[in-house]
Amino acid sequence: MHGDFKKAVPNGTNIRFVCWYILENPGATGPQIRKALCDFRGIPNDPKIRRGYYTSYVHQDWRYPQWRRDWKTGTFSLTPVALQWL
Repeated sequence: MHGDFKKAVPNGTNIRFVCWYILENPGATGPQIRKALCDFRGIPNDPKIRRGYYTSYVHQDWRYPQWRRDWKTGTFSLTPVALQWL
């Protein structure tokens, strides 16, 4: 593939990371969250490689009740559901 980034992680690792990231970075945007998640997972910092990685975490709100996006500002905030992930 593209380097030796971490492939297998325990189920829920990415969700837990995103919850912590939003908690520590209030007002984070989708691109910021995706970049941080790619960095965390060891995806090489190359736009050609990172394109499309983890977009579902910031574009499919119905799948992730732990956070919600303010569609006017593009920023994310945690919901009460996120507490079980922290």
